[in-house]
Amino acid sequence: MKLDRRDFFKTTAGVTALTLGLNAFAPPIFKRKLLAAPPAPGKKKLIFIFMRGGNDVINMMIPRGDPMYNTTVRQSLYLQPEDAIWLDGTTTQYPIDTGLRNSFAQLHPSLAPLMEVYQAGEVAVLHRIGYKNQSQSHFDSQQFYENGTTNPNLEVGMLYRQAEETMDLVNNHFAALGISSAQMVALKGASPIPNIPDVKTFKFAGSDAKTLKFLGRLPSPGVTGRGLLGAYGGPKDYPTKPYREGVYQTGLALADSMNTVRANGINPDTYVPQNGATYPANSNFYYKAKQAAQLLKQTPVQLVGINIGGFDTHTNQGTLTGAQPNLLYQVALMIQSFSRDLRDQWQDVLIVTMSEFGRTSYTNGSFGTDHGSAIGMLVAGGAVKGGVYNAPNASTWNADGGILSTTNGRYLKYWTDFRAVFAEIFMKHFGDDLATLNKVIPTYNTLAAANPKEYTQLGFL
Repeated sequence: MKLDRRDFFKTTAGVTALTLGLNAFAPPIFKRKLLAAPPAPGKKKLIFIFMRGGNDVINMMIPRGDPMYNTTVRQSLYLQPEDAIWLDGTTTQYPIDTGLRNSFAQLHPSLAPLMEVYQAGEVAVLHRIGYKNQSQSHFDSQQFYENGTTNPNLEVGMLYRQAEETMDLVNNHFAALGISSAQMVALKGASPIPNIPDVKTFKFAGSDAKTLKFLGRLPSPGVTGRGLLGAYGGPKDYPTKPYREGVYQTGLALADSMNTVRANGINPDTYVPQNGATYPANSNFYYKAKQAAQLLKQTPVQLVGINIGGFDTHTNQGTLTGAQPNLLYQVALMIQSFSRDLRDQWQDVLIVTMSEFGRTSYTNGSFGTDHGSAIGMLVAGGAVKGGVYNAPNASTWNADGGILSTTNGRYLKYWTDFRAVFAEIFMKHFGDDLATLNKVIPTYNTLAAANPKEYTQLGFL
């Protein structure tokens, strides 16, 4: 069966919901045959969790030793000392080795599932992360964090650049992907990267035989191509029209990505987590995480992006229970589940969380907080040097004013630029050299030379 592109799209009306990130495309045509191989041992992997909306870091990583963390500033959101998780090793519930203890900071009680991983020394709690002239626009700040630069004209994601430089996107169309209903800016770039809202629907409707028929085969000397591969792997129709190369590359990448999912039997409904990991059915975020775990185990993917929204807590943020505590619990539970489920490759896995900004130190009149400045990040993995970073003791923390440390006295000021955090990840986890790092994080050397204090790596790997 020979199928041109127009006929293909008419015929495939039965294809269930699927997406592939459509960008501007690189010139090389994808020439390899379909590959559905399991991941090679030792390949470094990254799970990137973006906590969208602006997470209140002051109630997530509580600066208990800051005198301004009190009922006047925090009002209805103030957490009593006995309600929070102590990290000083004094409580029988969480015995902590000496090297992981911190007598200054506490964690929100909703992060309790995280403590299993923290006690193993495999979680780094990074406080006071940010960048100069913090934007309080959701859109702008997400762009800056995900692009790895505050240059508003750059439209290429930082994680995309890492994949492009080190993961051979031309020959592995499944090296990186987003599990999201919309393309993540962090994965936006020249070559197509799959963006899959639900891996179960990333396929043709019908039997496996029907799927193989639609996928077809690439053309070769003396052999006519068929199906999706035939339509996009052969001569281009209207080759002089703009973006023709990109359209055809995307078709081939789509076929390859779909076949990777099909051939490896990826189905979260039948997937059985290991080592007591749980992915409850009551959350879309849990479902995305479950898909990520199965894909990391059974496909060549190395970099997975996941969103979790709802952190824009202007009203009714919640103290012990409520909006933010519920979201923090979900993130903590999934880090715990990944650490159990991916135990066989845990030494090669890194989980990184971030948000576009923190929130105001003062609560507002609606029992919430407004857009702020410095963020907190969690980094977990088998190679992590656990502990609390940038919250060492009261004297250091309070030297610049603590949680009221910005010039207007409303926000927490950052100490470490977020690009220094990712530079450590790219260099120590993925093994980037300086030349590669400066492609992944534009002008990194120049920025670090001009701001050595803010770009000093924290040493969590």
